[in-house]
Amino acid sequence: MGLLDLFSKKKHIRIKHKKYEFELFDCPGRWMERNKLEELQQRMISIAVARLKTKPSFSFFTDINLLKNKLVTICSDGNTDCAFNAMTYIGNYKNRKVVHLGVACSTKEDKGLMQLTYLWICLYLMIHNNFRQIYISSMTHTPKIFGSIAESFSNVFPKAAHNESPMQFHLDVKNILMDTYLKEWDLPTTSVVGKNFTIKGFRIQKDGTILYPDTSETVPKHRKDKYSKYCLENINYEEGDEILQVGTMKATDFLKNLKIFKKGQ
Repeated sequence: MGLLDLFSKKKHIRIKHKKYEFELFDCPGRWMERNKLEELQQRMISIAVARLKTKPSFSFFTDINLLKNKLVTICSDGNTDCAFNAMTYIGNYKNRKVVHLGVACSTKEDKGLMQLTYLWICLYLMIHNNFRQIYISSMTHTPKIFGSIAESFSNVFPKAAHNESPMQFHLDVKNILMDTYLKEWDLPTTSVVGKNFTIKGFRIQKDGTILYPDTSETVPKHRKDKYSKYCLENINYEEGDEILQVGTMKATDFLKNLKIFKKGQ
């Protein structure tokens, strides 16, 4: 069975890449037995706790039923899980899937494993959608990730471009996200996406602490100054702001990111 057949016919896939194994799960909450689903949830919790030193209190971390709309990739080094990615199907727009790139976490951030979890699941999505365009969204406060999204996908807003403004689909996908994924977060106040797609105080939790408490000094910067400058000018790190990006995923985007497969040393 070729790679295309494997990706198009299964909901659970194992892939060996260098010394790592990647497992892909498509909407596991719809087909996995309860005990297996709990094991999957715990694997992601364990990676997050190892990285963040605390258990996140949102989405599938606390409500296992929210794994019904997730695309999960877990990376393992031998018997040890070391990275995961959990994307979310949030709806359809003009007869195309809309996918939020979701949550990613790695205990080996210098190995490029988070990027590999993204790339494998993007390939899966492309194959499952017959290489048709998919609408994507992403939220981050990290210039490094902000720049990566701007460069890895198409028609992205915002992307730190001169005099940029959102197209209609950016606004429509933003509204879909607000009606779906943002409701998976147990926040003290309702999140509102501003005109420049900044979400004020999004990372403030009910106990007053800030999830991923970076500062403008400690947050990972992008190699290109324009992305770091944009984030530092538009995000208030002390108040837990986040920034939304919306764009499209095309087959050509996957091809231009093939160099990521060199990672995972």
